[in-house]
Amino acid sequence: MNETERSESSAGEVKPASAAEGWRAILDEQRQSGLGISAFCRRRAIATSSFFGWRRKLREGAGAKPAAFAAVKVRDVPASSAAALEIRLRGGRRVRVLGGFDSELLRQAVRVLEALE
Repeated sequence: MNETERSESSAGEVKPASAAEGWRAILDEQRQSGLGISAFCRRRAIATSSFFGWRRKLREGAGAKPAAFAAVKVRDVPASSAAALEIRLRGGRRVRVLGGFDSELLRQAVRVLEALE
C-alpha cells in the first residue's frame, strides 16, 4: 500500500495510511475548528509539542517558509479614531478592525491575506 492509499479497520473505519496524512487531517481540522491550537489540542488530547512539530515538519516538507514573527508597534490611537486595532500583514497590507468585530471572520480574512504573496 502506498502513502496515498488508506487502510480499513475491522470496524470499517477508514484510517490514514501514513502518520503524515493523519497529521495533515488534524492540522486541517484545527484550522477549520475556529479554536486556538492549545484549546484544540486539549479537546483532542494531543500534545501541543507534537502538533507544532508535525506542522513544522509538513511545512518544511512542502517547501514552505518557516513561520516568522512580525514586528508590532503599539501606538496611541485617539478616542475619536474609528479603528480599534490595526494589523500590518506581509506585503505592506493593513487590516483595520473596529470594536465588536467577528473574531472568526477576522481569522479567515487574515489567513486568506497571508496566503497572498
